Amino acid sequence: MAILDSIANAGQRLDHLGACEGGAGNISVLLPDISGVPTDFPNAETVPLPIAVPELAGRSILVTGSGCRLRELQIGPADRIALMTIEDGGTTAVMRTSANRVFTRVTSEFNTHLAVHRHAVAADSAEFQALVHAQPPYLTYLSHIPAYQSAHKLNRALMRWQPETVVFIRGGFAYVPFEVFGTPELCDATISAANTGASVLLWAKHGILTRSAESVETALDIIEYAEASARTEYMDLCAGGRGEGLSLREIRKVAQTYGINTEFLDR
Repeated sequence: MAILDSIANAGQRLDHLGACEGGAGNISVLLPDISGVPTDFPNAETVPLPIAVPELAGRSILVTGSGCRLRELQIGPADRIALMTIEDGGTTAVMRTSANRVFTRVTSEFNTHLAVHRHAVAADSAEFQALVHAQPPYLTYLSHIPAYQSAHKLNRALMRWQPETVVFIRGGFAYVPFEVFGTPELCDATISAANTGASVLLWAKHGILTRSAESVETALDIIEYAEASARTEYMDLCAGGRGEGLSLREIRKVAQTYGINTEFLDR
């Protein structure tokens, strides 16, 4: 599947989850090269970057436009996505867009996307990374409750409802205290959370950021598994906390079977 189609399909699925109301949510993809990107971006201009990323010089990133509705990506993904190629020094990029683009700038949270991509390249020599930010309602709601406002509490609560969760959310959850979206503070807090190796970065009272070195679809799968666990946790709250869920021993048994490190359950 072409990369633009993958991004467009992710937008549709997030809409079905109720996780991208209006223009909420954004997606970016760090590419190993641009050989698989359609030549749908004839317009080019040099733009300043919100943070310096010299580690990404020469690399290209596909990123959704500010205010674009993710559910409308399938109408014309090239009109709602920019191809950013980082220039030497990492302070500017060539922004390539379609002749019919419907946005004036890329997402306001591009600073955080850039920082997480930079982190992946510096820490893991990443060739590819998909980042998906969305606002799934059950996960976001739980982040408003003090009992869930730590990585320890999130992992203990949300890993227990389905045995598949620990398999597909291998790095667990990290909790990012509230910061205003698009700010340097949120960017810095997100990188601190990313350093834990968590698969899901829960932005308190806002939404989540997931990442995958495999595909956009895998980053989206992580959201689906995480939101399914949050929905079950919410159901259990409504039922008076009657559900037993998997014990820590049972979660670790699943993880051991599939060769998964569960240190995150203790952090």
